[in-house]
Amino acid sequence: VERFRTLDDPFGLAWALTQHGLAVAHLDDAERAAADWREALTIFASAEDVSGIETVLVHLARLSSASHQPQRAITLAAAAARLRGLSQTAISEMAHDRGSRQVELPLTPEEVESARLAGDAMSTAEAIEYAIGIEGTDDAGRLRIRTLGRMQVERDGRIIAHWGGDKAGSRQAQAIFAFLFDRANRGVGKDEATELLWPDLAIRRADLAFHRTLGGLRSVLQASTSIRDAITHENGRYRLNPKLIGWSDIDAFEEQIDVAATLPAGEAIEPMEEARRLYLGDFLDDCPFYGDSAYVEEQRASLRQRFEDLLVALGDRYAELGDSGAAAARYRQALSVNPDNERAVAGIDRLG
Repeated sequence: VERFRTLDDPFGLAWALTQHGLAVAHLDDAERAAADWREALTIFASAEDVSGIETVLVHLARLSSASHQPQRAITLAAAAARLRGLSQTAISEMAHDRGSRQVELPLTPEEVESARLAGDAMSTAEAIEYAIGIEGTDDAGRLRIRTLGRMQVERDGRIIAHWGGDKAGSRQAQAIFAFLFDRANRGVGKDEATELLWPDLAIRRADLAFHRTLGGLRSVLQASTSIRDAITHENGRYRLNPKLIGWSDIDAFEEQIDVAATLPAGEAIEPMEEARRLYLGDFLDDCPFYGDSAYVEEQRASLRQRFEDLLVALGDRYAELGDSGAAAARYRQALSVNPDNERAVAGIDRLG
């Protein structure tokens, strides 16, 4: 895999990642396998390689089955089958982990059909977005939030697509969610939200629009969970209840970097590479309204800098271990983030 990273051969890298994922899956390292396959999937998607996309979707379906996520397994298998034009029987076969025949899919016929129809209705792009979500969670009803690159929030294996419920605009509700998530315990004032989303409305109309949208967002967030206070209000500030969040890519990204900082060079590479894989793009890059606002810039710049520093540090680690090809690849990636990074330039110069 690392050798292909040094070559101008994304197709070869994607297939190497696919095979490496199979190898580590057989060693029961499901998390690493999923990371390899998600990275391969993004490469196949960029190349519009339908065969590669379909292959990875099948692997992720079987991994979901082994991880006791039967609905997700069926949905992914159905999405893969649509690409391949296979039958419903083939979908059931694809959704079972070959290495774990004892794993059953404990679903009613209605649940199987619902999951199958969901996968069959997905476009290729939607199937890829769904598959890129991290596999497995024990936190039923809690959210898995991706904000590094394309914003994606998943609950119980399903992506939230309609944020405002029946009576509020989805894009505005999504923006409020992003605002609340970014601000965390600092919270968001009503005036901040109305200025962002309804700057041209009279105060009274903007207030009505805000409360209608907030109510719609609350109803969406509180569905399928016992948490009744998804969004709290105290001292004039609205906050997202942290109990809603089961996992976020930002927390995982920063945690892996912090773990790596405590390890020797050789051992640090694995968590550093995991952090690198998590960073799929700038923070909330495609989020409506909020992603284009000044509010997001501080956190976006901070995370981008951490990613840039991570890439240079990875280059340094590989260089220390004598892997000049991998070191050069990381330095070049750092320069793609910031062409003026002097440490990356110096690192490449040292490699000769």
